[in-house]
Amino acid sequence: MFPDIEETVGVITGEKRGDILKGSNNNNNSSSSAEDTEQSSFVLISYEDSSFDLASQICDALTEKSIPARMYFEGSEDASKLIESAKVICPIMTQSYQDSKKTQRELNYADTRSVPIAPIMAQTSWRQTGWLGAITAGLLYVDFTDSNKFNTSIGHLIHEIVNLWGDVLGKGHATPVHEWDEEELAAYLNGKDLSQYVDKFLSSGINGRTFISLTESEFAELDIDSSDISHLLSLISELTLEAEVMTTKKAEEAAAKPKAVQKKESQPNRVVKSSGGGSSTHVNFENQSSFECEVFWIDYEGNEVKYNLLHPGGRYRQQTYVEHPWVVRAVGSGDYLLINGARLFFPDAEETLGVITGESREDVNKISDQAQNILNQINALSSKEKFSLFSKLKNILHIQ
Repeated sequence: MFPDIEETVGVITGEKRGDILKGSNNNNNSSSSAEDTEQSSFVLISYEDSSFDLASQICDALTEKSIPARMYFEGSEDASKLIESAKVICPIMTQSYQDSKKTQRELNYADTRSVPIAPIMAQTSWRQTGWLGAITAGLLYVDFTDSNKFNTSIGHLIHEIVNLWGDVLGKGHATPVHEWDEEELAAYLNGKDLSQYVDKFLSSGINGRTFISLTESEFAELDIDSSDISHLLSLISELTLEAEVMTTKKAEEAAAKPKAVQKKESQPNRVVKSSGGGSSTHVNFENQSSFECEVFWIDYEGNEVKYNLLHPGGRYRQQTYVEHPWVVRAVGSGDYLLINGARLFFPDAEETLGVITGESREDVNKISDQAQNILNQINALSSKEKFSLFSKLKNILHIQ
């Protein structure tokens, strides 16, 4: 049993199709709530009370995009079962979240159950440390610190959720749901213990595309038992997200070769940004330069997002995705350094070593200043001294 968690009581639910768990705000329906939890697939928003409003906004926004999302409230259901049923957990990271014993137990339990984590950063000028830093080390977080960019942040979060949930979705179905004919939909329903409705769907000519467009009232018109309607709506949400994953992956595979060419031809001034995401991978960044440097991920709008600081000789492992570009800058000067010999680095599908080398402008300027100083000293010599110096240089360089 998951340890007791203090603070609030209740279940957040809604009337939208994506809000698949229509739990009660009291304990009398705890058994039906647990049953719903086992039958459903959803994203779980983990938060501390001070982030309640943001958690609610994110939950509603995901629901609007047909991504089923839940928020846990103490007393309404078994927290451990809720976490075990979640496909992705999104912790809203703040200092208060890190200080809370409740959220620590939640996320630690999710981590031990290998539930994929999509961290949300909700506090400016702050970075997670301690237990929270250990669990989220190397994970790409989505920045929600600017309320004016909420819709952009939701788009980034959905992208991360689709990538993480994609490891679960898309297995067992050769084609997305909107391409299924009536027989394929019938086979799917049989596999979900809904065979009592197969004849009704077949006689109504309902295929995959029609199925995912059905609403609660339309299911009722088909005389679907009310106890099964919420289950069917849950399946629709899951199939819709699965179709998005499959379609995205297909588009990325089709564009893979042209993008590979673009990598080699990328110029320093070219606008580069993350796309698609591709498969999850890791990069081991190793600073072999003489500079303290900062590692940046280039986000979906072309902005550089700082992820780590590396001292000379430093090394760390970074989780990322294929087609997500990275750059490194020298601290102080802000000049680009090289990763594996290139200014712009794209991860491979296989885990890669990213060796940081190269001279910054500060180094080049220093060498230039030294060269100019030598020339000034030479120019100050007398003709006889210059002749003597050049004679010695000819002998050293074996010039005839």
